[in-house]
Amino acid sequence: MWDPSFYYAQMRTPLIEGNLDMSEDIYPRDVAMPRNKTGLIGSVWPLGSGLFWTPFFLVAHTAKWLTDSNHADGTSPIYIALVSIGSALYGFAGLLFIFKLCRQFTSSHLALLITIACFGASALLYYSLRQPIMAHTTSFLCSSALLLTYIYLRKKVIPMRLSGLLLGVLLALNILTRWSGALTAIFPAAFFVTVLWQQMAVRDWKAIRITLLQIAIAAICCVTVFSPQLAFWYKVYGRWFVSPQGVDSFVAGWLPINLPNVLISTNRGLIFWMPLAVFGLIGLCRLSDRPLRALLLAYFAIACMLIGYRVDWYSGAGFGARYFIELLPVIAIGLCALFCDWDLHVVGRWALRFLVFALVAHQLLLMYVYEHAPSNGWIDYLAFGTGQPLGVRFQLDSALKLIWQPTLWFQLRPYVGMDRQSLPVALMATPSNLRTLPQIPLIGTLCAPFLAIGAAWMLYKLRSRGATITAAFVIIYCLAWFVFLLSISTHAA
Repeated sequence: MWDPSFYYAQMRTPLIEGNLDMSEDIYPRDVAMPRNKTGLIGSVWPLGSGLFWTPFFLVAHTAKWLTDSNHADGTSPIYIALVSIGSALYGFAGLLFIFKLCRQFTSSHLALLITIACFGASALLYYSLRQPIMAHTTSFLCSSALLLTYIYLRKKVIPMRLSGLLLGVLLALNILTRWSGALTAIFPAAFFVTVLWQQMAVRDWKAIRITLLQIAIAAICCVTVFSPQLAFWYKVYGRWFVSPQGVDSFVAGWLPINLPNVLISTNRGLIFWMPLAVFGLIGLCRLSDRPLRALLLAYFAIACMLIGYRVDWYSGAGFGARYFIELLPVIAIGLCALFCDWDLHVVGRWALRFLVFALVAHQLLLMYVYEHAPSNGWIDYLAFGTGQPLGVRFQLDSALKLIWQPTLWFQLRPYVGMDRQSLPVALMATPSNLRTLPQIPLIGTLCAPFLAIGAAWMLYKLRSRGATITAAFVIIYCLAWFVFLLSISTHAA
């Protein structure tokens, strides 16, 4: 609960408590957190996911306040349920962008298969449905939106006059949701440098001035959208800018010594835990658009190197190759290039469907092993949490056990309260006592259809000018959070 508690506390504490003293919101509470000169505990986690979740949190707060005001404290099941639904919906919105992105390169059939693969054959599945109170769904949405916007600008689907607004807002959102999102600056930089190079080649000074103006707009929009994080740092640390993560997070020396582990380790290396990314990387090398191929390969390589510099390249005790969720839009383009020929005939289409099915089944297997590892001993959980090799055999052995004993799929997850078990598992465990059904997934199941319909309606209504309206709303929304954070107390009353 360490990471999720910080993400959630950075939203709940200022909204409910009216201060920034998060010490009572962090789990586990028996871990001593150092306090800085303001007397507050700090946070190495960005603020962005909480900003995304706030509308769902406020809906839950309103409902709770109207029905049981004495317990409208931000911790009831309805809060967790609606925030979780919101996080999952952001992930599904990102999948919509993935589909639109793939449609720029291939048929609707292949685009749909790749979209399904990006969801079900990656750790995005787990962080959408099992642990949504993390930053991965929102960061996935932002990275997908930024790459799609870059492609649209490149193809002149979006006019140049909107480039500064959209790229600036989306870059800031990428950084706000995960610090590694700063790497996505490569796309705005590539776009503006390419445009300026072409304009300077023909000495079109008027167009150059327009491009420089768009760069300035992008910078202003980026700082404005990022401003809530600056206000948070100022109130918590007493200064406007803080290095998000200390040098202890990275290896000593100049080389990304953990890069081989990132790719081939049996403990969350790509080959064993997310083979979808390997197919995508192969496809990127086959992409016919040479400038785009070079850009995407450079971005993928830099991201891999950054992970290779991390001490916790294996992502701590988190599930799967989660550091690659933000790279799924790039992987999707690679998959389009790799499988476009397969999509041209019936045999190839069926082969693709089988491959997607196999990759999704593989990810479900890993999820089961991860969730039940503390109790069934199928893997060494201590070795898992410290990045040690897990061996090649455990995946095959686990698959055989689940095939011969399919009822294992309906076992209760160990060390997870009944209020957070899935509905099918809870029904299998206590079929005669409906009162024991877990509240959080039950509320989510009842509310999700209505929220999904509402989100679809909003997307339909905003489809013509949606990008501009949404970007303007984000700017106003972030400015409101900036003012709010500067105005509240730093300590509990």
